[in-house]
Amino acid sequence: MSFPYEDFDLSGVKTYPLKSRKSKVSAADLGRPAGRSSTIAQFIDSLPGILAAADLKAVIHAVDEAK
Repeated sequence: MSFPYEDFDLSGVKTYPLKSRKSKVSAADLGRPAGRSSTIAQFIDSLPGILAAADLKAVIHAVDEAK
C-alpha cells in the first residue's frame, strides 16, 4: 500500500521518559460520576475542573454573583 506522503527522517528526534514530564492535570481536576438522583448543583460540582467544564463553572458563578 502506498502512502500520499514521503517518509521523514526521525534521527534528530530526542525522547525522554514520560514519567519525568510534569503533568498539567492532577487527579483533583478530573470529574467524577454524578448519581442518578443528583441535583443540578451536584452535577455541576461533579464536572472536571479543566477545559470547557471550568469555563461553564465560571459562567455559572458569574451569573450567580450578578443576581
